[in-house]
Amino acid sequence: MMEFVNNILYRYQDICKAGTFEEQRRFDVIKKLYLIDNKLTRIQLADFYRVDEKTIRRDERKAIDELSIMMFGIDALNDMSKTRRMSVHK
Repeated sequence: MMEFVNNILYRYQDICKAGTFEEQRRFDVIKKLYLIDNKLTRIQLADFYRVDEKTIRRDERKAIDELSIMMFGIDALNDMSKTRRMSVHK
């Protein structure tokens, strides 16, 4: 299972690195928040990239959504959005 996850992460990295600066930053945000030993905070990343913390949060959310689709298919994203809507209405 971890081999599958690693393959998805490598493929996502390749896609982002071949894209725009924002797409490259999106992968770096995920990597620096979750995948490296000395993780950074959202505030540290915002300072590093000279953007607002909200931009880092948007990058994080978009990357998670894209990775979810790559790992589980579009249904995973639809299921997650239903869960979020239900928790907001409680």
